[in-house]
Amino acid sequence: MQVSPAFIGLGSGLVAAVLIASVANGSPLALFLFYVIPLPLFLAGAGWGVGAATLSLIVSFIALSLLNDLTSAFYFIIYMGAPAVVLLYLLHLRRVYETPPADSATNPQADAKAALTVEWYPFGRIIAWTTIMAGGLASFGLLLISAGDMNYYSQVIREIFSDSAIERLQEQFGSTQSAEEMRQQILYLLPIGAAQVWLILMTLNLWLAVKIAAISELLPRPTPSLRAIEYPPFMVAGFFAALVLSFAPGIVGLLGGAFTGAMGLAFVLLGLTVMHTLLANSPVRILALSVIYASLLLYPISILTAPMLLGLGIAEPFLRLRQKKTQQTQPPSDHSERD
Repeated sequence: MQVSPAFIGLGSGLVAAVLIASVANGSPLALFLFYVIPLPLFLAGAGWGVGAATLSLIVSFIALSLLNDLTSAFYFIIYMGAPAVVLLYLLHLRRVYETPPADSATNPQADAKAALTVEWYPFGRIIAWTTIMAGGLASFGLLLISAGDMNYYSQVIREIFSDSAIERLQEQFGSTQSAEEMRQQILYLLPIGAAQVWLILMTLNLWLAVKIAAISELLPRPTPSLRAIEYPPFMVAGFFAALVLSFAPGIVGLLGGAFTGAMGLAFVLLGLTVMHTLLANSPVRILALSVIYASLLLYPISILTAPMLLGLGIAEPFLRLRQKKTQQTQPPSDHSERD
């Protein structure tokens, strides 16, 4: 029996509202629940279309307004609901066109019908737009907190991270820095961290929803491959523009840092896909990938690993290492191709 998209939208919207209310009320599982908040909406949209996702968004907004308050409902719409619907729209976006039959060029009189070809919106571009959203929403949050004033933003950070809070952080991380030095680091790292956390949250939930829908045979498009993702050309230029902007003084530099952090993480992901492809047939593949992922999670080592993967991701559109590796592993064809 086929489930109605309206029923799925209603159910997923209620589940999303309950998840957000549980996180806001300090549930013991709040940290885990935070990372799966957009999953019900993504599942509804991946399997049943944008209409189901939009209904889920409306239902979750109404339910959250009743369970918590109108402010938290609006924040959900801005930071998760509306961006998720946009990403799901791109996921289902396709172009259908006719392909002439193969023998039409040699035999114009041949009675053959043109085949319909469906071209789906590339998943790499969806990740690219997710990255732009991450930088934009982190910048929006920064402007809300700071009101565009660097001094006011510094005062807010000083109030949130009091001397007692800084002392706990120093004990936890074994830092020997002064309280003011740690506040300055937090001040600059907060927009970067917010953009990266949002990007990880939305990308992982979207990818998980896509995989679940594909396994359930509900995904209308072919299952995207992370190994084959490619970003649009503006990503490289955008990263270096944001990097230059991050050196500007005041709030402008923090806004540049938010976009730099989001785009940098996206290129680290691209670098990981390159490593997966290069190590595809290696006897030490599992060991090497385990070391790479473990080094990304370990703070002292990640300072070296992340920039290396970042550089590899930025260089991939020019070096085409994955394409060269794939061509090397493919069996030789009967007809040679010219470069």
